[in-house]
Amino acid sequence: MNPISHLFEAQVEQTPNRIALVDGDDHVSFHELNRRADRYAAWFRSLGLGPQSRIALSLGRSVELVTAFLAIFKIGATCVPIDPKYPSARKSFVYKHASSQLLFTQTGLDFLDNESFFVNELFNQLPQVEPIKTPIHCDELMLILYTSGSTGAPKGVMVPYTSTVNRFLWMYDQFPFTETDVAISKTSIGFVDAQWEMFGGL
Repeated sequence: MNPISHLFEAQVEQTPNRIALVDGDDHVSFHELNRRADRYAAWFRSLGLGPQSRIALSLGRSVELVTAFLAIFKIGATCVPIDPKYPSARKSFVYKHASSQLLFTQTGLDFLDNESFFVNELFNQLPQVEPIKTPIHCDELMLILYTSGSTGAPKGVMVPYTSTVNRFLWMYDQFPFTETDVAISKTSIGFVDAQWEMFGGL
């Protein structure tokens, strides 16, 4: 079973020039999205991150958000999505409870005194890189998603790569996309449905 990043890369090879994402006036092709994700992935690797690393991600809905998710998945790391609209106390709790190693965010959304890197200050400094290829075992951890905490402290739910791929394959079978379909991303990044909304159409 192939992980999400490998499935996406296979689609890039088939339709490199087709539009993958639209964000306002920004139209990004599959090839360009993959190229951007490879640059972030190489940077993550330069920090010593990879399989079993935990990277917290707190970005508004944007091309950069999808790119960062893909970059984390490309190196086989675990993503800890933190909705930037959450209260600071909850965001700090999730970051620390998940044993995150760094926070990838943007200026104005930071909630830590250190350990933060800002996407809007970083991308233009990153060099072009060769495509990132990482062997990924699908039973490794892909996401840590946190419950609402309505009955106490939020609890982390461990989601392996294989669970997400299984769901995607079922969704593709039941609700297949066509080349002309457009999908909208609306769910908080801290919920599992956000993954299908972002990557189902890719």
